[in-house]
Amino acid sequence: MTGVRLLLMMVLLSLLAVYVQADVTLNGMFTDNMVLQSGMAIPVWGFADAGEEVTVSACGQTKTATADDDGKWMVRLDPIEMEEPFIVTVSGNNEIILQNVVMGEVWICSGQSNMVWAVRNSVNGEE
Repeated sequence: MTGVRLLLMMVLLSLLAVYVQADVTLNGMFTDNMVLQSGMAIPVWGFADAGEEVTVSACGQTKTATADDDGKWMVRLDPIEMEEPFIVTVSGNNEIILQNVVMGEVWICSGQSNMVWAVRNSVNGEE
């Protein structure tokens, strides 16, 4: 009797595995309230099930990609000329809606901890 139960359990688990689908996810830098670089094509990427079709829509354009064998996908939206906040929708097995997305200048700055310079030490720092 124990062997029959084990066999039934294995059959049920294998059937469930067929129906389990992973959700589409985005790289962690894609969130509500983000700023995207203006004046250039915009790459959007993340993960999904291998072979899953992922669609990204924003400002009247829609781009589609298929996740590779590792589940990675990427689309490149055409440059967006939008002055108002907009929505980005990503869909596959599930749907992700990013709200309050804006276009602007994105700067990445870095330096060492010993590079601190107070404004008061600048020429005309008081001004």
